[in-house]
Amino acid sequence: SVKTVAEMVGSREDADLLTRLGVDYLQGYMFGLPGPIPQTGHKRKTA
Repeated sequence: SVKTVAEMVGSREDADLLTRLGVDYLQGYMFGLPGPIPQTGHKRKTA
């Protein structure tokens, strides 16, 4: 099946709305700042 990804999620309100709309994966500044892989840990999940 097709999975959806929302980028640039910046607030809890955005995340809540997108989740209610059925978006499968969220990414953006709300979850953390971009950085080198060794500094970001193992939070990464592939879509």
